[in-house]
Amino acid sequence: MPVTYDSSVKFDKTKQVPNSCIEAAEFLVQVMAGKGKSVTWHKSGAIRKPHVYAEFASCYVNITATDNFHNLVTQSVKDYPFNNALPTKGEGICLVNKLQDADPNAFNMHFGAVVKTGTGTVEVSDMNEPGNGVVGLAPLVTTTIRKVDDFRGGDYPKSRYALGKLTTTPDKGKQALEGVKQ
Repeated sequence: MPVTYDSSVKFDKTKQVPNSCIEAAEFLVQVMAGKGKSVTWHKSGAIRKPHVYAEFASCYVNITATDNFHNLVTQSVKDYPFNNALPTKGEGICLVNKLQDADPNAFNMHFGAVVKTGTGTVEVSDMNEPGNGVVGLAPLVTTTIRKVDDFRGGDYPKSRYALGKLTTTPDKGKQALEGVKQ
């Protein structure tokens, strides 16, 4: 069942979003960047616009149109320089495993989109894909953070995960990590 929102929507727990952290964060960022346009989520893996990028300290990767984009993140990728600032509404946070083969039991990644801002806090989507299940729609789940590292939690140590900012407008002066396009 598809769902369509335009950029004026206020996201709360009554809104249906994909039950995958990546799909939900990408879709939410696309909707909020839509500038009055509607964005529809039909199924997992569908290409929508605008494209969403994971931006790090000196590089970025198009997560919308790059197959297995997380495999392009390596040990050389450094955290995005948030400098004690939080991402704003319509942006997001990602944690990508930069040591892919070191521990087969480690999580590969986690993504969240900022859906609401407060005084010194942001509310970030916190969806989790069902194990071996089909990505569908579910009520939006969020978590409130005071600093970017709160999103990291204990499951995503700095030594293993690169922290990035999700955006539709990355700094194109940085290196583009490119892979196979869909």
